[in-house]
Amino acid sequence: METATSMGCADSDKAEFLERIHSISQLTFKIFTVQSAFKATGLIPHDTERVISKLTEVEPRASPQAEPPSGLDPSIPTTIPTLQSH
Repeated sequence: METATSMGCADSDKAEFLERIHSISQLTFKIFTVQSAFKATGLIPHDTERVISKLTEVEPRASPQAEPPSGLDPSIPTTIPTLQSH
């Protein structure tokens, strides 16, 4: 499977994948790799400044305003926010 994947072949079925997942995880999740990832993110040993520096603020997305279905009386609330405002 490793040879097939490195050659760009993505044709494997679930059974073949499940047969090979253990060896894949053994090759991927080395102790050094996991420890390096935790250290780089400031999780272990705990480094508050490093953790915070990785965070970014995200502006909340405005939810799209749904148009009421045609033919309905526009004074009848059709969404929770319009119901709460009545």
